[in-house]
Amino acid sequence: MESVPELLSLIRQGAGTPVSLTLSVPHAEELTGRYGWVMEPKLFALIDAAGLTVHRSPAGVHVLRGGADVLRGVGQDRWLFEGREVPAHAQVGDLAVFSPTGCFLDQERLIREMNLIDAQPDRITSGEIAGRETWVVPSAAHSRFVEEDHPRLIELDREYGTLLAVETARERVEVTTVSFPTGFSGSRWDGPITDWRAEWEGQRSALEEPVQFPPAEEVPGLLAQLPAHPTDPRRLRIYIGDGSLEGAYPRYRVGRSERLPLAFRLSSPPLPELRSTRRGWVRHVGEPTSDPQWPVIFSGDGWSSYANLSVPVQQEAELEGWFDYSAWDPESVWNDVKVERIYVSLGTYSDPQRVWQEVEDTADAYGSDDIGVRDVILDVTLDGAVPPPLTPELFRPGAKHVEGSHLWIRDWAGPVLRCWDLRTGRYLGQSLVPVSLRDAHFLQFGEGVIQGAQRAWRLSPGSTVTAEVADWIPPDEEAEVAAAPLVPEPWEIDHHLSEGLYSLVMLTEEGSRTALGRRGGGGEMEICPIDTGGFTISRATRVGERYFVDCWQLHLVIGPDFRVESVEHSTMDHIPWRWSAEQGIAVQSAGPELSFIGQDTGREITRWAVPEGHFVDVRIDSPTRFVVLIHPEGAERWERPAPTGVAEFDGESWATVELEEAPREI
Repeated sequence: MESVPELLSLIRQGAGTPVSLTLSVPHAEELTGRYGWVMEPKLFALIDAAGLTVHRSPAGVHVLRGGADVLRGVGQDRWLFEGREVPAHAQVGDLAVFSPTGCFLDQERLIREMNLIDAQPDRITSGEIAGRETWVVPSAAHSRFVEEDHPRLIELDREYGTLLAVETARERVEVTTVSFPTGFSGSRWDGPITDWRAEWEGQRSALEEPVQFPPAEEVPGLLAQLPAHPTDPRRLRIYIGDGSLEGAYPRYRVGRSERLPLAFRLSSPPLPELRSTRRGWVRHVGEPTSDPQWPVIFSGDGWSSYANLSVPVQQEAELEGWFDYSAWDPESVWNDVKVERIYVSLGTYSDPQRVWQEVEDTADAYGSDDIGVRDVILDVTLDGAVPPPLTPELFRPGAKHVEGSHLWIRDWAGPVLRCWDLRTGRYLGQSLVPVSLRDAHFLQFGEGVIQGAQRAWRLSPGSTVTAEVADWIPPDEEAEVAAAPLVPEPWEIDHHLSEGLYSLVMLTEEGSRTALGRRGGGGEMEICPIDTGGFTISRATRVGERYFVDCWQLHLVIGPDFRVESVEHSTMDHIPWRWSAEQGIAVQSAGPELSFIGQDTGREITRWAVPEGHFVDVRIDSPTRFVVLIHPEGAERWERPAPTGVAEFDGESWATVELEEAPREI
């Protein structure tokens, strides 16, 4: 096999060739089950391939088992007999026969399912089945290797292109006899049939039966309708919908004070009882959207909220709308309120029907296996609300930087730096960077400085405020991008990964394709196509002559020939590796030990055991100096815990130092 076009042409030739086959299953394991999303009605068919006889041509199909009908077809019509007293009639596009049997009925589907447009001709080998010479073709759909019924390997007749074998992780199906008749017109069925769509609708209706609410006496506080909206301007009715907090409602109680983010929506409310007219001041907070809508802070008698205006009001406005819990708005405006009444809607996810119950505490809401709280409405007052205790401003570690014998850590959101001596572990104090909180988001460490877009401040241990570097010139961040090699069309660079590696993307009529690109010896772009299931490459690391590529839960090894060598899938509990590289040193940090490898040689330099109950952050200061920051694991991990220790490799041995604890407050 010389090329991919030759392979695809052979498969299409086989699909158009009349053929008669008998199938056998020399190897099979028990099916663990199938699951997934169904986007449109389909007649699904799970047909065991063992003992099947298949007569197939472009005009139709006839599948039998021991002389009994399994499937008939002429043109676009199909009649499914398997497992039915009366066959079901469907159009060919509505019938889905699971792999591997379905591959023998429609072998062109293999081009898509196996991603054969990215097949590697040099990996195609020769074989023989039923006295016929075959091409043995491995799948290039790397993202689907984890599926037990994915065709990992097929065998094609070298002369006619007919599919003669399919091998999955669970079973192998192959032809025992094959013949090529001059023609086959299909097999029509003129007897009684069943309506498969009626079956489908019946099954769906059974899942969507209206919710059966309990009798009213079993639901204390059941309401025929919500009370009228409060008229006092210092009383608000706040809607907390099922999507606001994804159903994870806090516990609300009558008489208790709450701090809530509010938005005033001008759209139609979910319920008419939510609507009110409010007067307030307007403060613009951003650029208008394309609608256009102008984002503002709308503030009234003791309350403030986020809002979007269709007219650019400048100062004061009277608006009709409703208060909503502001979960996903660009600006969160918090209000202290006191809860006076609580209403909860009861229902299920599959049925829009709702009933309302008034409760003193959301924990008292009615619930059963099927019925639960879907929405919450709070009637609140601004009078008598008690704000929560003032929260101290805590230092939350963000970006980390090793500069000589010092460790610098920046607060994750503010312009605050902290410094430790790596030799002794002593805490050297806190330094402030004189920029706004907005600009602090863009601060990053550089060589000897903490820098923004146009300014930089010198890193000086022990200084209370950092000093600005005069005449500082920003580094040319576009230099690497500008030097990127030309990419052969229709491929495009999606993003730069590291050291001459690029994530490439190609848009096609069927979706997008992904590839790893590298700069070749002559400056050209070499391309390794990868089936990623639609996800982009997040990381690629060279170790010796191989590349370790990560893409969501898919992990691939690219071999010395710059072709996919192996594929692994990860879970939340296990990943095969976690590679990173810097200054010619590759680090493997998955597992109980860190392994440091020379990128060019592929040889291990040193290992370091991660203390139990800790996670680490590795810094490569030079090819002979490695710094490992040690963090405690546990509930605080997601609260950005500061490192408690440092391990340092000086080219010969490791030394570990405990870091002095710094004050929690800024």
